[in-house]
Amino acid sequence: MNRYIFPAVFEPGEHKGYCVSFPDLPGCITEGDTLEEALHMAKEALELHLYGMEEDGDPIPESTPPQEIEIPTGGFVTIVEAWMDLVRDEMANKAVKKTLTIPKWLNDLAEKNKINFSHVLQVALKHRLGIGNLVDKKYGIVQSPQTSIVHKSGQRIAASACGTRSFRIGIERANTAGEVLLKKATGKVSRKTSSKKASTSGGRKK
Repeated sequence: MNRYIFPAVFEPGEHKGYCVSFPDLPGCITEGDTLEEALHMAKEALELHLYGMEEDGDPIPESTPPQEIEIPTGGFVTIVEAWMDLVRDEMANKAVKKTLTIPKWLNDLAEKNKINFSHVLQVALKHRLGIGNLVDKKYGIVQSPQTSIVHKSGQRIAASACGTRSFRIGIERANTAGEVLLKKATGKVSRKTSSKKASTSGGRKK
């Protein structure tokens, strides 16, 4: 289910603001210094609580009609809405920290050329998994046609047609650019390139 509505109980705080709880969802509690902040926090708390229940496989209960909710002195009840498709998308794209190990020489070379490690890792993972945008305009790689597949969670995600000519051209360009970058950084030139230059210069006789 993508849309849920639950009654929330707003109680005045001891000194200021409101404490918000959801009778149908034990443990889902939040607060706010003002009514506006409390409403915002209530929506956020409901979304995160329901998302956690979905992830844990817990059954989500039916909401109790507002008129059946017991209202504390000075408090009131209001309905809070949660659109879970938006929450799932936001959580799926949330950045997470990863620790990885690479050779020192590769790290030094990458830092020297101001490589964005996070960006490279994302592109490499999408390439390996065959999903997402496998190309990057920043590096002059041609975009390949996009299709749409369904993830096991039911969410539709973009997938690149890896067998297309444009994708192969993009990879070839990326490899060529990488070789040139490595040669410039290390000052090394392949034997094939050196012999070619030598034969060319040798043929120019006056």
